[in-house]
Amino acid sequence: MVQFYESGSRRSIVCAVGDGGIGIRASLAHNPEYARNLPYDWKAIELAIQERTTRTGNPMRGVGLPTVAADMILQGRQLIIHSGIGNLYMRPDFQSAQRTRLFPGTVAVATIPC
Repeated sequence: MVQFYESGSRRSIVCAVGDGGIGIRASLAHNPEYARNLPYDWKAIELAIQERTTRTGNPMRGVGLPTVAADMILQGRQLIIHSGIGNLYMRPDFQSAQRTRLFPGTVAVATIPC
């Protein structure tokens, strides 16, 4: 979903990508390295934005989400990642991981000022 918003002099584009899969925590639990260390969905999201974090352990994977997250923050933009009952809210000056209630699966929402 892509949506353009305009409020007074503020304009932004919001881009959201979502799926109805098993979620980040359940996916990472397939990797024995992470299976026991992910007590909460929001902790799994925090781990998933680190490079080379994958369910397979394949060192050629696990670069997409960390690259997008780093680029969004460096550009002064906002990123929200939701998975399971966890939520990670990121902006250049603030980051918060918490429990939330949405739908199963994963959603990433980027707000880009224009």
